[in-house]
Amino acid sequence: MNNSKKYCILFMLLLFSLLSTACGTTGANAAGTTTKATSTPRGPSSAMLTTTALVTSITTTITSNDDFMAMHGDTTIDTPTLIRAYAAHTGKDFYDNDHWVVSVRDTSGVRRGIFDFVYERATKSIRFSSSGAITQQDPHSQVPFPYTTAAQAQKVLQHKVKINAGIQPELIFFPIDANFTNRNSPISQWSGGGNSPMNPMWHFVGADGHDYLVGTDMKVYTKKDLPITTNP
Repeated sequence: MNNSKKYCILFMLLLFSLLSTACGTTGANAAGTTTKATSTPRGPSSAMLTTTALVTSITTTITSNDDFMAMHGDTTIDTPTLIRAYAAHTGKDFYDNDHWVVSVRDTSGVRRGIFDFVYERATKSIRFSSSGAITQQDPHSQVPFPYTTAAQAQKVLQHKVKINAGIQPELIFFPIDANFTNRNSPISQWSGGGNSPMNPMWHFVGADGHDYLVGTDMKVYTKKDLPITTNP
């Protein structure tokens, strides 16, 4: 790794350590391994919190990806975002755990990739799950994940539903029906997102106590509208 890469990474870690609320215990992390991280409080304000351990682990994983680094060179991570597992009681690790997702930008500020990490809350550890490339032609290359803000999502709801202001919105994903990939099934027409931590929906709680979700298509859904399965 050249000096410019080292300085970029060190600066990034220093910046996030100053912003973090607590320090964690870090360890070497490559794709498929787990790293201890400081506990993130479960509550409405935890969605955007990061820790030094979290950022270090994510950074190490990304910079250890030789193919990605060879293609894009020096990179900087955006703020990691917590994605909640919604209605997930499948017995499968991927769907039953929350995830941390982060987009990565190059030196020109263009997003080049997105990385997904499983967050095992019980053991306070994260594990690399998957990654994807973002092309310059993709509108997502110009904005950080999750691309749509809570304020934008709430604007869609404001004339339809009264929101419970005491409960903060969260980003969620859910175990989608396997027929989502079957073009002969009506479920394949689902366009609201939420089928992956890297393609989440915004979840709000209404004043009536019911769940309301704003999809990636900027339409409003309720829980019963989602093509959820318990056996993904």
